[in-house]
Amino acid sequence: MKGIARWMLMAGAGGVAFGLMGISVRADVIIYQGQPAQSAGLKMQSWGSGEAKDTEEYVFTGVRSIKVKTHGRYQGARLVLDKPASVKDALTDPRVYLELAVLVPERQTTGGLRSGAGGMLGPGGMMGSGGMLGPGGGMIGPGGGRRGGTGSSGGMLGPGGGMTGPGGGMTGPGAGRGTTGPSGGRGGTTGPGRGGSSGGMLGPGGGRGGLGGDSSGGMGPGGSGTSDAARSLLTEPKPIRQVRAVLVMTDGKQIDVTLPMEFSKPTREGWRTLAVPFASIPALKNTSAEIAEVRLFGDSVGTMYVGQIRTIQDETPIRVEDIPERTVAVNDTVKFTGSAEAGISQLKYEWTVLKAGERPDPLPVDAEGRTFEHKFRKSGEYDVVLTVRDVYGRKQPATTVAKVRVTM
Repeated sequence: MKGIARWMLMAGAGGVAFGLMGISVRADVIIYQGQPAQSAGLKMQSWGSGEAKDTEEYVFTGVRSIKVKTHGRYQGARLVLDKPASVKDALTDPRVYLELAVLVPERQTTGGLRSGAGGMLGPGGMMGSGGMLGPGGGMIGPGGGRRGGTGSSGGMLGPGGGMTGPGGGMTGPGAGRGTTGPSGGRGGTTGPGRGGSSGGMLGPGGGRGGLGGDSSGGMGPGGSGTSDAARSLLTEPKPIRQVRAVLVMTDGKQIDVTLPMEFSKPTREGWRTLAVPFASIPALKNTSAEIAEVRLFGDSVGTMYVGQIRTIQDETPIRVEDIPERTVAVNDTVKFTGSAEAGISQLKYEWTVLKAGERPDPLPVDAEGRTFEHKFRKSGEYDVVLTVRDVYGRKQPATTVAKVRVTM
């Protein structure tokens, strides 16, 4: 009997220990983790002119990722959950984060608006040499095209006898609806410009909307319109600097979260993780705490891939690697590189240059970023202090000091 009682006591103690462990370690809530959309319990839909779809182009975990085409902060993707994800426990635990794994390709394009060969701006492209709008055989450009006239430089809309170009086209100067002469009056939308010498919107020398003056051009050659249109349409898009996530709760409330890419943590093969503590999203406390939908956007036109969305517990302290001492000459440019680790936390690096032994409180910040360059103007001994902070202020900052001796 004593042996049985002792066994039961040990089993009970083990159960209590297991229960306590269960309190301190929470299971992750997985919203998406690289599964096909159907098995992930997601419906992928567009928001505005954006787009979301399954892809195997890049994979973070599992076998798929979500390809999001975004046209800015309000055009992107909707991920509608078949079953709402409860984050009630996360709201009371400052160690729990919302984490996204994101890959943003280095070169962003908007469907072929490129300047290289074969791109929209390059040779053979839509507006490049030999392209639809370019010289040497375009639909609108000079040099022959789909419907060139008998002249030496006639595309469908270009000079030399195209459908709407000057020299006998349907709506160009010299014939057609716009006017009866190359420098006539107001003309039609594609006829000569008002008071212009020869062309309307699509002819040379025409202006905006067919009402321009003698030198500003529409889409035809010889005026500023073609290049202006090309510049406005074909500007290289800015890289995505921020990911905007909108959490739509089951009670209809929407929580807006902005995640800067500059603080993201690199993982592998171009993938980066973005994480925000739930405790730093106070608006969640007044919601149902059940996520019904996640909307994703970038802050500019481009494409990004999402490989994972989940909650995760993290309490790793910030640890900073030491920076070696060095001796340099006056006016040498010295480069310092910081390295720190803090689990999934987003970190920022702050640099301060002080005379040896100085420690003002608070420390002034001379520069931010993982790397820092400085030119010492006077000889002497200096301390270069690196302070690494959690972007959301949830962890204790950590510092390291690099000793620098500056000689004449």
